[in-house]
Amino acid sequence: METNLFGYCNKMEFVPVDRILPNPYQARTRLDNMPELLRSINQYGIIEPIGVRVISKRVYELVFGSRRLNACKKLDIAYIPAIILKLSDREAGILTVEENIHKRDLNVIEKANSIKILNYGFGYNEDEISQILSLTLEDIKSYIGISKLNKDVKKSVIEHNLSLRHIEGILKIESKEEQKEIVEKIGKLNLNSVRARLYIERYLKRKERLNQVIDYRDIIKSRVINLEA
Repeated sequence: METNLFGYCNKMEFVPVDRILPNPYQARTRLDNMPELLRSINQYGIIEPIGVRVISKRVYELVFGSRRLNACKKLDIAYIPAIILKLSDREAGILTVEENIHKRDLNVIEKANSIKILNYGFGYNEDEISQILSLTLEDIKSYIGISKLNKDVKKSVIEHNLSLRHIEGILKIESKEEQKEIVEKIGKLNLNSVRARLYIERYLKRKERLNQVIDYRDIIKSRVINLEA
């Protein structure tokens, strides 16, 4: 079996599971539905091969198929069908992110971390990433912003299973404490993405009005002090 990716000719082989290194560009942090996958492999075997690249003699690195590889390890399967890909580090990074970014089972933080790899790890700018992943430039900017969120805010986003549309407005809030507070509120109220966006907009408007009041009071206070002087 042969395929063609990035202009290279690739082949499929049965590769020793214990000689496959993990993918350094893999953003997936969870292995959901493993019992179902284990049952499927027990019954039908590996239907779709994984992708690996050669690192050195008889040593490989995973490019895609982390759930299948982990399932084989759990089942003590010695060999797994794999497409041997001839890829550079940059190409492996792109292929991994492309393979993951449109998957529904990846949360928004995992997707943001994937895009961060292309941006910070390989130096692709936002326009290039937008073209590579077929996502809008606005979404790419939002994902990169989300990748910079405080770890506690990210944890709360994951716990409440919020999407990009739920939290893209959170980037307009500077305080990490306030970001976490808003994320918690959106999650606890079970707001959909539209209501979440409106909630953040109202919060920002209230804060702006409050800041204007505080500024006005400071001005009056300053003038009183100057008159007394």
